[in-house]
Amino acid sequence: MLKRFIGIIFLALLMVALVACNTPGGTPAATTAAPAATTAATKAAATTTAAPAATTAAPAATTAVTQAAATQAVTTAATQAANNEMRYMFTDEPITLTVFCDFDAKASATLTSYNEMECFIAIAEKTGVILDFQHPPAGQGNELFNLMVASGDYTDLIWRNWVGFPGGPDKAIGDGIIIDVRPLVEEYAPNYLALLNDPRVEMRDVLTDSGKMFYFTFFRLEDWYRHTEGFYVRGDWLDMLNISPPESMDDWYNMLTAMKEYGPFNGATEVVPFAGAGIWNLHRFIAAYGIQRQFYLDRNDGSVKFGSMQPEYKEHVLEMQKWYREGLIDPEIITLDGAGFNARITGHVGGSFGGWLAGGMGTFMGLMQKDPDFQLAGAGWPKDDIGGGVRWNPSGIAHRAVEGAGFGISPTNKNPKESVQVLDYFYSEEGHYLINFGTEGKAYDMINGKPVLQDHIMNDPDMSPVQAISRYGQLTIWFSYIQDPDGFAQSLKYPGVREAGELNAQSDKSLTLPPITPTYEEGQRQAAIVNEFMAFVDESYAEWIINGVSLDNYDAYVQEIERMGIAEAIAIQEAALARYRAR
Repeated sequence: MLKRFIGIIFLALLMVALVACNTPGGTPAATTAAPAATTAATKAAATTTAAPAATTAAPAATTAVTQAAATQAVTTAATQAANNEMRYMFTDEPITLTVFCDFDAKASATLTSYNEMECFIAIAEKTGVILDFQHPPAGQGNELFNLMVASGDYTDLIWRNWVGFPGGPDKAIGDGIIIDVRPLVEEYAPNYLALLNDPRVEMRDVLTDSGKMFYFTFFRLEDWYRHTEGFYVRGDWLDMLNISPPESMDDWYNMLTAMKEYGPFNGATEVVPFAGAGIWNLHRFIAAYGIQRQFYLDRNDGSVKFGSMQPEYKEHVLEMQKWYREGLIDPEIITLDGAGFNARITGHVGGSFGGWLAGGMGTFMGLMQKDPDFQLAGAGWPKDDIGGGVRWNPSGIAHRAVEGAGFGISPTNKNPKESVQVLDYFYSEEGHYLINFGTEGKAYDMINGKPVLQDHIMNDPDMSPVQAISRYGQLTIWFSYIQDPDGFAQSLKYPGVREAGELNAQSDKSLTLPPITPTYEEGQRQAAIVNEFMAFVDESYAEWIINGVSLDNYDAYVQEIERMGIAEAIAIQEAALARYRAR
């Protein structure tokens, strides 16, 4: 479909150019024809057959806008090439790469697709490489990715958490989902390769044990802005209740109980002390018991253990069961979607939540900036009272300069060289500012060698800087680039946001496994084992908490996980950890 789409565009350009050649006045044909060509191509694109459902995941209402934005980028690039107005960086003729990538909610305030984001339109015009983003609907990324894998009909670039891929990245490569990009990186990606040799980055974090390189990832090179995950509470409610942000799990229970007893607040008709869209939001509290939900490093001897079968896990479940029974947890936490959760917070119903510094706390502060009574405060990670008051931090993004997620290149990609080149461009100095902020002068200016966000970004009366900058660049969104620390710091403009990040950082990260990678054979076996028992773990978690099923069956639950092969899965993790440490 994409080839046909491009062909239609160039045919439209050719037809308009022929007409313009017979038009008096001497105006260059390509210049005169651009708007007509855009219109014709857009109309033609609207009649083309839709791409397979596994890859064309954008909601139907946004498809026309997405196609129009992609068409405009193609038309602009093609026109400039025809006029020799510019020299493409990586190709003689424009090419299109299809991209499977989640659409960040922060950008949805101003856009319907990354195809409309100013930085990607500028990148297409500069490099000749057009990125055609195909976003799954919110919450359906895993489902549509699995459909894409089952069909074998891959997009050219695929954004996933490859370190967390079932069976590991070697299995993703061995199964033909993505390719080993290392040879291409060594030949065509000097910026990325130089970054991987930066002393703040560990090269082994982006390689498998067999030496394969599987993705282009997201970097935070400074420690202070890696701590963006944690818990946040209504600070103005705490002032009314005359209590401080909670530190221990007992503090949390007492705070939530007080909210339930003395609420609603701010004129609302109901109160939900802890709000969340999805029961997985409760998983963050597991760290307060000195364990993690899945595989982690034991705090006493450093061995690999599986958290959701430990005695401490039972204590966590009992506490969550009590909270839910007493009405302290959102009764709709399983079914509530993102919009419903947002309404809980902005409607003065939700009193606390777990989530992100910029995309959660900062965004809500921006949305509610006209309400002087609305205040959020950071609560950090709960203390482990049994383990000496340690704040254990399970957040994967807080531990190292690289993320487990990034863009892999599919084996069906017909332009792997250009794909690597455009991804590498994002790590260059020029590409860094463009991907973070968009074109200089539109959303930011360079002042004394540093990017400074313009007033219309920092002081939009209807949205936060986090949302406003997303019209132009990826500054606060996970992507394959180096997140700019100066710009990110500016986006945290509201009172208490930067301090909340600092509180998140006051935590111990030693329970978290490094990005280990099983071999292909190990990965096949591990994926089969883990998929089976994690489905059982998730089902049991919901039954206990939501349905109030007694934990008298906990020993039988542990025995079932053992029967499913947890010992073998732990042995695979131990072997991979030993190889990682020996790299």
